Formats: sequence, structure tokens, C-alpha cells
Amino acid sequence: MLLFEGINRMQMLHKLIAKEGTGTPCELADRFRLSKRQLYNLLEEFREMGAEIKYSRTRETFYYRNDFNLEITFKVSVLTSAEEKMICAGEKMFRAILFRGRPVSLLM
Repeated sequence: MLLFEGINRMQMLHKLIAKEGTGTPCELADRFRLSKRQLYNLLEEFREMGAEIKYSRTRETFYYRNDFNLEITFKVSVLTSAEEKMICAGEKMFRAILFRGRPVSLLM
């Protein structure tokens, strides 16, 4: 469920920045129940995706300096036995992958 919560948080943050209605960093962090550091980490992720985010002290809001759009889509489907065998080459095994620099084991 954390994945979907993270996606929803990113979409809501994007909408607030696009509308220039975030409030101060403290207010925004409180709104999302994050620390200011966590908020700035999330903003940095947006910057890594190409967003130019600035803060206006007079308007007390974050805003985009470029034409940035965030669109997150995903698809979930159940695999048939044949599809599962093709992906796993007929053998189920654990395999480590990296997610944000941390190893995660997935059943394949």
C-alpha cells in the first residue's frame, strides 16, 4: 500500500505546486504529515525528473518555473501460467534488485 500512498502524495503535491497553493514549507510538510527534510527530498525527486521548482516568500508558495507535468500510470494484470513460465524460464527463484539503492527480493 505504500506504493499507492507515495503516488497519491506525488500527484497531490504536483497539483498544489501547479496551482501555486502550497503554503509555506512548514504548512506543506504538516499537510502531508512529513518532516521538512522529507518534503525537500520529495521536491528534489521532482527536480531530478526535470521540474524547476522555486519558492516565493511574498506569495508563500512553491511554483514551477518551467512547463512541468507529472503523469503517473501503471497497469496491473494477472499472468497466465504460460506467461509466467516465459518470464521465469520455467523456474521460480528469488532475485535481488535495487530499489532506491536498497536490495529488494522479488519472487520471480
